[in-house]
Amino acid sequence: MEIDLEWNDHYLIGVEEIDVQHKMLLKIMRQVFSLKDQEASSPELKKTLRELKKYAQFHFKSEEMLMELYSYPKYEDQKTEHKLINAKLKTMMEQVKTENDISELLYFLIEWFVGHTRDKDRIMGIFINKNRSE
Repeated sequence: MEIDLEWNDHYLIGVEEIDVQHKMLLKIMRQVFSLKDQEASSPELKKTLRELKKYAQFHFKSEEMLMELYSYPKYEDQKTEHKLINAKLKTMMEQVKTENDISELLYFLIEWFVGHTRDKDRIMGIFINKNRSE
């Protein structure tokens, strides 16, 4: 599986604090990918997956606080999607433990990050920037 998880401007949403967090999420995802050949019981892989989950939760809370602050009209939809992503991430991490295979988790991470960032977060970024400048 050849994956490019380097930061590029396609991921920019224009809200600095969120862009910084997206860069960190990509960094942690690259760490997960670098450990893809290790056993699921590997302490390093376990630690990195816990870090990913914890940082994703922090990131979602940050986005939700901004959306609430600027009365983003799709706040509830985004919040619901964040809950679904967290639940899916938890399920996928449990699956890694039982099946000793992280390939589905890797696919999910890419699909989530690229899709959510380029679509939902970009729209949110436009809204927040418009309201910040008023």
